[in-house]
Amino acid sequence: MAGTTKSSVSYLICLMASFLVVTGACNAIVSPQSQIVGKWQEVNGTEIVQFYGDSTYDSWNVFGIISSGNYSFPDKQHLRLTPKSGLFQTETTFAVTISAGRLTVTTLNGEATEYQRVQ
Repeated sequence: MAGTTKSSVSYLICLMASFLVVTGACNAIVSPQSQIVGKWQEVNGTEIVQFYGDSTYDSWNVFGIISSGNYSFPDKQHLRLTPKSGLFQTETTFAVTISAGRLTVTTLNGEATEYQRVQ
């Protein structure tokens, strides 16, 4: 009976370790590009940003379009916006975090803006 208990415990440990490895690998596969696609509303503000799967975006507020253009991720921690039209025409890179329906973009000066995913 002791041998059976030991092998059951060993089996459970292997099963749990495999689950952790697979879960970690799946999280690593999720790209910022796939996480950002959708509509985002500025928390405590009026701006809405829509990111599309083709790497384009539109940004607007109650007064109309602020900018439209392309976006890219130079790495997993940075978002680059390249405006093609609108009020702002300067390419800008932000530090970015996407978690639990929240998008936070931070300028190089440390000014952060938070957005919430809109359904």
